[in-house]
Amino acid sequence: MTDQINAGCYVFTRSVIDQIPQGRPVSVERETFPDLLAQSRLVSGVVDQGYWLDLGTPLAFVQGSVDLVRGIAPSPAVLAPGDSLLLAGATVDPTAVISGGTTLGVNTRVGADSLVHGSVVFDSAVIGDHCVIRNSTVGAGAVIGDHCVIDGSVIGDRSQIGAHNELREGVRVWVDSVIPELSVRFSSDQ
Repeated sequence: MTDQINAGCYVFTRSVIDQIPQGRPVSVERETFPDLLAQSRLVSGVVDQGYWLDLGTPLAFVQGSVDLVRGIAPSPAVLAPGDSLLLAGATVDPTAVISGGTTLGVNTRVGADSLVHGSVVFDSAVIGDHCVIRNSTVGAGAVIGDHCVIDGSVIGDRSQIGAHNELREGVRVWVDSVIPELSVRFSSDQ
């Protein structure tokens, strides 16, 4: 049928697409499908046993990347699934641990005694010594100072996180931001 458009796993007729409001985000799950049902229009689905993940947030992107690296979401893009994927020029101190499906981008550096687990570290980022990075995104060219904890957070491209900072639970640091050392802490002093 020439008036159907495949949008991911959904197929919409031209008349449905023409009814979707323009100029604002639209949730097909919360708006389009209920409107179609209210109009007694045909709405059907197909059960697919393949891998699927809504990548609507930065941390969902991290989960998708981890699943690719570990082979949970098979892809020809990852030829040898495993615990980590280190791209060209990535350097890791021998005392550091890279695990949990982490990807290290081109020319990234990870310092001594650091742990990077289940994260995506983009090209040319630098992780200092004694850092813990978990379930996070570190943007291209970002610098994470020594003794930092980054957990469940997004660090923007070229941002500089000074030593001894602790960023947790959905913190998002804008591109080109600078956080001085000893500025942010989530845990107690004990």
